[in-house]
Amino acid sequence: MDKPHPDQGAAIRVQALELAGATYYARGQVYAQDGHVVLDIVRSDGVIATVSGTQDYHVQLRWKQGGLEGECDCLLGQDGQFCKHQVAVALVWSGAADSGTSAPATRGKRGQNSKAAPSAAESDEGMLHTWLARQDAEVLGSLVLRLAQRDPDLWRQLLARARFASSQPADWRKAAGDLIGRKRFLDYRASRIYARRLDTLAELLREATRQDSAAALALADYALQRLIPIYAESDDSSGTLGDALAGIGALYRAAALAAGPDPDAFAKAWLKLRLIDQWQLQGPLQDYAGVLGRRGLDRLEALTQQQLDALPPPPTGRFDYDTNSSQRHALDALLKELAALGGDVESLLARKAKAVANPWDYLELAQLCSQHGRERQSIDWLERGCKAHPDDTRLLNAMAQSYASEGFAEDALQLRWRAFVARPEESAYLALRDAATALNAWDDWRTRAMTHLDEHPKGFLRILADLKINLLLAEGETAQAWHIAGQTTLALTTWARLQPHVEVLDPEGALRICRTLVQGSADRTHRQGYEEAIGWLKRMAALHRKQGSQQEFADYMKSLRQTYRAKRSFIAMLDAMGS
Repeated sequence: MDKPHPDQGAAIRVQALELAGATYYARGQVYAQDGHVVLDIVRSDGVIATVSGTQDYHVQLRWKQGGLEGECDCLLGQDGQFCKHQVAVALVWSGAADSGTSAPATRGKRGQNSKAAPSAAESDEGMLHTWLARQDAEVLGSLVLRLAQRDPDLWRQLLARARFASSQPADWRKAAGDLIGRKRFLDYRASRIYARRLDTLAELLREATRQDSAAALALADYALQRLIPIYAESDDSSGTLGDALAGIGALYRAAALAAGPDPDAFAKAWLKLRLIDQWQLQGPLQDYAGVLGRRGLDRLEALTQQQLDALPPPPTGRFDYDTNSSQRHALDALLKELAALGGDVESLLARKAKAVANPWDYLELAQLCSQHGRERQSIDWLERGCKAHPDDTRLLNAMAQSYASEGFAEDALQLRWRAFVARPEESAYLALRDAATALNAWDDWRTRAMTHLDEHPKGFLRILADLKINLLLAEGETAQAWHIAGQTTLALTTWARLQPHVEVLDPEGALRICRTLVQGSADRTHRQGYEEAIGWLKRMAALHRKQGSQQEFADYMKSLRQTYRAKRSFIAMLDAMGS
């Protein structure tokens, strides 16, 4: 794990700014300057601190693989944001308080000196390591026991380790069950704590695989069967718990490869787990092909088909809800994986052909045929789909691609035209251009496409202008796009795409676009909008510097502060940016 050292202090502060944004960073600076931070525990790779605000908040920061990670028990921190409390701790920990870079040296609210990360980390950790090395086993055991009695989570982890060490493989499940606990809802903070507990479970599974791989496989299966329902009801906004469960899934695969279980029995157990594992924590079927072998794969295919056949038919009413849709989808997806591994493709295609009902069904059948080298059947399903759903652009484009691959360029061009008429958008226009260019006919088809756009109803005019400009930009026709832009009102996204192209063509026009984008972004009155406005202001500043008109930009910034004086968050971001 990477250790912060003096020349990384600036990197920590830069990352804190990127994670928190200018507003929360500025507030965190104030907390650091006013001595609200006490570093309770400083290690070489992280820090635990208390920040006093409306109440005491507990913050943990880590320097991991060259990046800053943090958590705080305030409301913003629990929501996964890098809050002002974390910023304040980062500033003090990085040595900013002592160096004067972002905050003067401070004293914590408890009268303790705030510690700079590098020297304090080395002294604290080294001192503790030296002291522990001098203690005998009885003293250390007594100390750990007292600490565990005060910390239920530590107690649970130590007890699981003790049970695992003194039990036979048949009793390992008890140790794992103690760590997993009962099914319950885990909020954001609790899920992060729970994920750390699973690190112990992972260690036990690794040790189990070394001792008895068959027992380890049964233990990993049991653990995932228990953990997946817990994960389904947890707030894992940070992704920490999901990462921990993915690690357990990897250990399940490792145990299966090491154990070489009976293919029939493993196929049954694997399917049971797969049907509750909507995140596929156990990994794709392909990872188990060697374990299952042909016998196991055939057994798995038979079991999957049996379960699919046992489901009641899906409701036929347009607004009826299929209560078995998720299981039906999981079983269907598994049959496709099995077909890719040499399963019964004919049965799969026949079953799907019976249920064809919408454009996606035709497209899926075509894709399956293509995946298994049945190109003629693939085109046949696409043709049938286009006949049944003549305006579905997915089918039209797929069939155009197939026709082009088979050498039917003119037929492909006609299909691209139908797709453009059905949905006149940039991707359809560019696909039409490529198809027409292949026949040296783009000039005529380009005129036809633009004429078609001009003939749309009046209610389409605003969207038409945006679309035309985007199409022209995609072709490199900046001057024509800029000419159209001067005659109409455009969406902010179109102005944003146009602006970089106009900088060379018309610098003054590019500045006008920037002002439009700054106002439009700031008027959204939320952080993302403000950040976008700051980005365009930085672009404006660079343009003004090129033109030698810095005073004009300074005057604009003054007027901007006056216009948005009530938006304190935006003003703070302007102040952080400077003029």
